Amino acid sequence: MPQQRSVKLAFQSLTAGRILYASGDLANASINRSPLSYQQNPETERNLYPHDVDQRMLLLKFVANDGRELGALNWFAVHGTSLNKTNRLVSSDNKGLAELLFERWMNDVNTGKGVKGHNFVAAFAQANEGDVSPNTRGARCVDTGAPCDPLTSACSNGKVQKCIALGPGANGDMFESARLIAQRQFEMAKELYIKANRELIGENDAVIDFRHQFVDMTNVNVTYGSGEHKGVTTGRTCTPALGYSFAAGTTDGPGIADFTQGKRMLNETTFWSLLSRLLPKPSKDMIECHAPKPILIPTGLMNYPLPWHPSIVETQIFRIGRLVIVGLPGEFTTMAGRRIVRAMSQVSAQLKET
Repeated sequence: MPQQRSVKLAFQSLTAGRILYASGDLANASINRSPLSYQQNPETERNLYPHDVDQRMLLLKFVANDGRELGALNWFAVHGTSLNKTNRLVSSDNKGLAELLFERWMNDVNTGKGVKGHNFVAAFAQANEGDVSPNTRGARCVDTGAPCDPLTSACSNGKVQKCIALGPGANGDMFESARLIAQRQFEMAKELYIKANRELIGENDAVIDFRHQFVDMTNVNVTYGSGEHKGVTTGRTCTPALGYSFAAGTTDGPGIADFTQGKRMLNETTFWSLLSRLLPKPSKDMIECHAPKPILIPTGLMNYPLPWHPSIVETQIFRIGRLVIVGLPGEFTTMAGRRIVRAMSQVSAQLKET
């Protein structure tokens, strides 16, 4: 399998070296594609941050002890959806192109930064991009040019199909948009790579550690509450299910005609309402657990030919010197990601005190 081969090759090329790091803000490669949803976060929490997207890029630079530059890994939050669903070609979108641009730059001996003779690897990883789009010109109705409804992402006919988000490319050209967003990520990463000079692992924090666990996400008890939400609320996770808003898609890729974002019920005579009657029926407990989200497809109850949705998932935490990497099986929105960072920072501070 390709994955096994890549792990084997990586293990065979192990070498002693250093990890350097740098970070900076990239302001022109992303927008929030659900700004009204972001506004539902507590004002006190929103006031902690200057933007409704996370503009920070963090880069790690890997250098062998003999001076060879081995690779670069960065995290930046933006969807790989510059190419919308009208594209029928296999593509790694803006992230993959940014990687290619970086590797070409590093392997070009004429730049003076060349590492010709071995394979430099550039990885442009994902961060808290759940509500972050590369289509920086926003969503418009392609038939009229008018902005889409900010609440439902629908056009004047009440449908979402003609609401399309456009990137920075001329006349909304999605291939040029992919190139421009890739170029902007590459230029930021290049700048950080050149100036990266801080050691990730110093004499006082030479720690490499990890934790891994499997979690049954169908019934986890949680407590939450902050900001304007006075007191503490208790809740629990549920058996997986897709709701009506999921079927509406996003402005980066509109979904099914009868659905809009925020929709909570269907006309009983619609095709989708009739089709849903052929699916497994969610229990009263499952319906109450997901409320106020209405259940369209109870994927957690569907197992043919294989389970449609995982119930048991992996979570991972890695510590490399000053850096803590949290690996979670989900697509986290801007604020959800920020909450994870804050939580990890608080725990790290407590560990240092003890």
